[in-house]
Amino acid sequence: MLNERDYMKRPQPLHGQELDKNLRARIKRAFAKAQRSYQVNLWPIIIAGFLVLFVTLLFFKTRAPQPIVSIQNDIPAPRPSRPAVKPYAKYMSKIEDSSVPLREVIRDIVQPCPAGSKPCYLALLYQFVQQRLDYLSDPFYRELIQSPEETLRIHAGDCEDLSILLASLLINSGIPSKLVFTNDHAYVLACAVDPQEVQQSTEQYLLQKTAPKTLAETAEIGPQTMRRWAIPLTQTTPIQWQIESDSPVDALVFPTTLDYNAYLAHQQYKTYTCSTPQIMRSTISCSVTPGSLFALHNQSGRAARATLSLTYPDTVRVGAPRASPKTYIVNGEQCVALDPSIRGVAYPGDEMPKALATSRRAVDMQGNIIVLP
Repeated sequence: MLNERDYMKRPQPLHGQELDKNLRARIKRAFAKAQRSYQVNLWPIIIAGFLVLFVTLLFFKTRAPQPIVSIQNDIPAPRPSRPAVKPYAKYMSKIEDSSVPLREVIRDIVQPCPAGSKPCYLALLYQFVQQRLDYLSDPFYRELIQSPEETLRIHAGDCEDLSILLASLLINSGIPSKLVFTNDHAYVLACAVDPQEVQQSTEQYLLQKTAPKTLAETAEIGPQTMRRWAIPLTQTTPIQWQIESDSPVDALVFPTTLDYNAYLAHQQYKTYTCSTPQIMRSTISCSVTPGSLFALHNQSGRAARATLSLTYPDTVRVGAPRASPKTYIVNGEQCVALDPSIRGVAYPGDEMPKALATSRRAVDMQGNIIVLP
């Protein structure tokens, strides 16, 4: 049994307003505690969410496009046609118009040309790119545009790469040039040149080839006797004459048959300064004109056995005569087409039939576009 004192110590039940006041205080404390807990734990969640979003965006941005898998793997996809409108800047920007390394390459290629002969430069630079470099298509599903140095380094490229190289070489040698584009091809227009002079340079440097030719013979030359030889020349030509004899002989080079006959008749005559008397072994070098005669004179009283070798450059034709190349008038200038992608033998003015069957646009270094007829 509880006494009165113990009963007073027990918590008494709350009634009325005291109960409402106590309940509101508890609810308020619980809400404040929950709010503090919410504020403390929410920031790590927000930060983690932003990090996940950033990593996801970075992944999809840097991810390389996956190739389209086809059952017909051996059939390449057709190359997309070039748009028929601007810009062509990605090709034109690769042309180098002021390059010392390219000028060094040009110097070596055009050594046979007279100084400043732009038609000759054009012919030899075109032959170099068209004959010495190979055609190499772009990688599968991707267009790769090479710089002139890259094309020279691998000795290959597609039509754009070869055209960019040729245009760069021409521009660096003083010949203004443009690139011509069709839907699926590219080549070069070389401007401010005379087509007649281009044809002459083509004839001289591309259709003719110079190779050494040798006339060799062993001759018995009797006492007080002369033997003579002639070689077919069409212009002043450097020759090399090697002579070996078992007894001394005179090596004489006469400009004409009249001088040779005058020598025999003991009359006044002319010989080249390379003529040498009383030799047994010698090599004679000089430049002679067409119609010159080479003679060995044995003035001794016994026969001489002589071996001679006459070496001279001979010009042979390697192609049929060419007419003047077709030209285009662009902004008042005559321009010659140069297509370095043609395989086999090609010359300035030659164009692929497929290029002539479609619309063509010439683009200059300023980005101006001219529609060709």
